[in-house]
Amino acid sequence: MKKQLRLILPAVIIAAALSSTLCHSQDTPPDTAGKTESKVDLSKPQYTFLKDCKDNTNHDNAAFTELSCNPLSEYKVNITEQSPQYFNIILSKDDYKVSSDFTTVSNENPVEAGKAIEWHLVNNIPKYMIFRISWGTTEEPFNMRQYLVVNLVTDKEICALATVDVKNNKNANQKARDLIATKFKQTTSCPATVVAL
Repeated sequence: MKKQLRLILPAVIIAAALSSTLCHSQDTPPDTAGKTESKVDLSKPQYTFLKDCKDNTNHDNAAFTELSCNPLSEYKVNITEQSPQYFNIILSKDDYKVSSDFTTVSNENPVEAGKAIEWHLVNNIPKYMIFRISWGTTEEPFNMRQYLVVNLVTDKEICALATVDVKNNKNANQKARDLIATKFKQTTSCPATVVAL
């Protein structure tokens, strides 16, 4: 009997160890198993609401305004605005500082800013930004049209990837998110031309 136990016991220990290893390997989500690339979780955007930002200029009639907003992860979010043409979103952390440039899509026409900035992060680092902004044309600069601007956050800048015309696109918000999930999911640098939808 003791001899049988000596033979069975090692087999039980080995089986238990294998079972434990298999259970732990199944804890890894199927999407990330064996992959080092992280996916953008579009179901969990973070928002910066402009109404919550604090005006640092303290001048009611100032042409130039600087706002400090609630932090995004470990990043500071600031906004500078020089009416009517310039509106910049600035993201910073330690020595890192990048800024948007909406003049590339507005052609330096007057702009009107939206109410919230939608951020999409990868590993807690901002990678994409969606912002609603309105601008006119050279012929009719104050005949404003609303667009969702899909942006990429890089080491050097926040640059526009695409503009989604709100009037011409049903469910424009979802279309902007879909662009991130499909067309721009592998994009790591700023494009030469901006996609217009």
